[in-house]
Amino acid sequence: MRIARETEEGWRQLLAADYVDPRDLRPYSPVRLLVTAYIQDLRDKGRSDQTVPRYAAYLDAFVGFM
Repeated sequence: MRIARETEEGWRQLLAADYVDPRDLRPYSPVRLLVTAYIQDLRDKGRSDQTVPRYAAYLDAFVGFM
């Protein structure tokens, strides 16, 4: 599977998703919620404005593959 820079727009939904409290997540939580919490953590840590959308695109492609 090739992940290109311009993937589908599903990653934008990850960036605009409602806040997910990581304390509410469990091992059986949907993968998309785990990814959303990870993207939130990247933002909270102050990662670059280029890094966060790129990670969101990669993870969106991964979730779509799964």
